[in-house]
Amino acid sequence: MTPYGQVYNPTQSPEWRQAGGNPIIYNQIIEQKLMAAQQKAMASQLKAAEAEYKALQKKQQAHERWLKEQKAKKEKNQPVDPAYQRLLDLEAQQKAAMEARISRAAAKRTKKRPTSKPAVPPVTEAKKDGDEGK
Repeated sequence: MTPYGQVYNPTQSPEWRQAGGNPIIYNQIIEQKLMAAQQKAMASQLKAAEAEYKALQKKQQAHERWLKEQKAKKEKNQPVDPAYQRLLDLEAQQKAAMEARISRAAAKRTKKRPTSKPAVPPVTEAKKDGDEGK
């Protein structure tokens, strides 16, 4: 034991004995173990990601069912969830804002631009050298 922890001697490991004392084979065995550990970690991450994806799908399906139920209640003139009403109000506001933007853009396009004088003076024929004083 040292002040920095236990000393690890690779020549006393089961991998070293498996390699028969050959350092090249020992390195290959260690690399294989590392690759197996990485693959196991990747598989667990993939499994966790799939579980998260399934949970999100369930949540989305539940939300869609809720929307369908609230829409059916609204069509039957039954009271709806306040959150659904806020959602409808927000959609109506967004639609009105979009229509206002479209109408403003259309008004700008149809608005006539004032005509300005041309920046370049009209081209005139230059006098010939012999016609100046006559």
